[in-house]
Amino acid sequence: MPFDELSEEPLVSPDTENATKFHPSEAPSEQKSYWKRLGGYNSGVYNGYWEDSTEIRRLDNLSVFDSISSQLELTPYQKRTGRMHFDDLNIREIGYGVELISFALCAIVAEKDGRRYSPKANPENTDTEFVRIADSLDFRPRLIERAICAVRGELDA
Repeated sequence: MPFDELSEEPLVSPDTENATKFHPSEAPSEQKSYWKRLGGYNSGVYNGYWEDSTEIRRLDNLSVFDSISSQLELTPYQKRTGRMHFDDLNIREIGYGVELISFALCAIVAEKDGRRYSPKANPENTDTEFVRIADSLDFRPRLIERAICAVRGELDA
């Protein structure tokens, strides 16, 4: 399949500088451990003796954001923008869980394109996908409100 330079970059692309991917599951059984180790080196999360837990946590957090933004059906532009902002946020400093911060950031990013969400708004005045996901993740309205304010404050700072 030829590469189309005008198409969107898929979200499954590596978050590291090196874009080479290794698939140890496709290697012969006696070489799987070699290719798994090489993949760890290449991704930047493993050097043969230790794992970079900070980078692993960052990648895990980004995958949570990707999951929630996909469920909310954000556009590719909104996902890229949100991912860029999410990577800059200090989650520990904000003090809420990764899922809630991801949800709040998605609400902020989508708001710029006209998809409004507020936990206090009447159901007919707010985006139904956000209401559905907030209910499925069991977020309390007051907590969502605080998280949106905290994330917005971090973005404006």
